Amino acid sequence: MATITLRPFGPDDPTTLEGWYEHDRAGLEAVMGVPLPDALDCTMAFNTLFQAQQEGRTIFRMADCDDRSVGFTILSDVTPAGDAGRPHIYVVPAERRHSFTVAKEGEAVAKKLGGRHLMVSIDPENRRSRLFAKRLGYETVPHLILRKELQ
Repeated sequence: MATITLRPFGPDDPTTLEGWYEHDRAGLEAVMGVPLPDALDCTMAFNTLFQAQQEGRTIFRMADCDDRSVGFTILSDVTPAGDAGRPHIYVVPAERRHSFTVAKEGEAVAKKLGGRHLMVSIDPENRRSRLFAKRLGYETVPHLILRKELQ
């Protein structure tokens, strides 16, 4: 059975991310939550995450399966107390069979670092993601989210 491990971002990983962008731009845009029209925008989005990690607001880990990188986990919006955040995972399409294990490893890292609560937001139309979150043990919170656009 394959072993999934999470590790900090390393010196060879920028090339890996570039390759993933070339082959799965839509997947990276989905997990990053922003359009990534070119490789420079993708690099800037990751740099923003790494800056947030230096500030203690994000935790980013590469996911390896045996000797190859298969994706990454992000815990964003980490509270000042470090006890809560929003998890995100990305697994390359050919390795999606490892998604559940990557997610569970991400949760283990969050817990080890003091996390007690995780909150995900999913588009109600994204049935696959909702089922995946339920399988991970997430529950629907009866809560209304309001948004205001400032002009």
